[in-house]
Amino acid sequence: MLVEGTEFLEPIYSNESAIFRILYNVIDNSLKYSQPQTPIKISVEKQPTYIRISIKDFGQGIAEAELEKIFQRTYRIEKSRNQTTGGNGLGLSIAKKLLENLGGNISVCSKEGEGSTFCIEVPYRV
Repeated sequence: MLVEGTEFLEPIYSNESAIFRILYNVIDNSLKYSQPQTPIKISVEKQPTYIRISIKDFGQGIAEAELEKIFQRTYRIEKSRNQTTGGNGLGLSIAKKLLENLGGNISVCSKEGEGSTFCIEVPYRV
């Protein structure tokens, strides 16, 4: 895992357990949908009122038709409910709800066969 951009960040005054759960859910998905030994790149960018954390994987990617649905409760791209590649489709929904409660946002850019980048925006203060 490669982490970039943490040198000049301000502290965040937020809900620590919520931030942990958000990052855990997104990173866990990135690892599940990537081949073993594939890197995950995490970068942090300072904005005027929030930080942006980008989590990029080089996995299978997400079809454009699926992108709007992946944050819906119990929605899974993997329809077989295979426990190896996922659980019951709650992780990204939970991450989105927690971020909304903190005044933040989550979005995704993806291309099939090239991986996905999740952008998490967390306000400096709740």
